[in-house]
Amino acid sequence: MTTDESPYTEAMALLDLHPGTGATTSLAKLLLCLWSPECSFPLRDCLHPSTAALSLRLLAYYVNRGETAELVAAGSQVCRDYPELWAVGHTARQVEGEWYV
Repeated sequence: MTTDESPYTEAMALLDLHPGTGATTSLAKLLLCLWSPECSFPLRDCLHPSTAALSLRLLAYYVNRGETAELVAAGSQVCRDYPELWAVGHTARQVEGEWYV
């Protein structure tokens, strides 16, 4: 990653290069969770050994900056490219919400 590149840019490039692998699916889940409170995956499902360092950078970037335009763009793109993940994550969030009522 260059100093000017956000981890969102790096993650999206990896998703473009290797769509659908275990590592990129984990990144996609993490991006969806950071992007939308309506999407929920267990943290364990969002981490993969080969992309763990990038996942930690994504989390730190989010903690330090909150929702940014880059995150919104990345999350929106992941939602379009991985609609099945969005559906699963959104359903999980709805079910999760029912448990806390």
